[in-house]
Amino acid sequence: WLYGRYDLSWQVARADYYISHAWSDSANRKMEMLLEFLCLHALLGRTLVISTISAVYFLALGFGIKALIPSFGVWWLSILPLLVLLAMLMWTTFSYCGLLPSNMTPWRYSSILVWLDACCLCHDSPQTVATGIEGLQRFVQQ
Repeated sequence: WLYGRYDLSWQVARADYYISHAWSDSANRKMEMLLEFLCLHALLGRTLVISTISAVYFLALGFGIKALIPSFGVWWLSILPLLVLLAMLMWTTFSYCGLLPSNMTPWRYSSILVWLDACCLCHDSPQTVATGIEGLQRFVQQ
């Protein structure tokens, strides 16, 4: 499904990763692996660490507030970062299952640029493919 999807590409000065598409492999599995590697690992790892640290901080803050206001629940503030974590997990799961439009997914906001030859070479004619392959060396050298 990636073949001939030149409309997915745009001009950039450099790419973070060059990926050559092997037609014998499953395109869907490759897309899953790219999403996991380029976005999900970092996003979920950072969110989990930040949410946990924030929840512990807010728990300590809750004990301080309870000392001043006895009716205050010490865990109330700790729920906020855990709700953010839950929302992030739901957003990622819904996106991964294809329930959200592509412009609303977490990987839409990734700053990593991938040069995928199946999308970044214009396949309109043999000439455009040849021209793209000639320019390929510039990307590989970067």
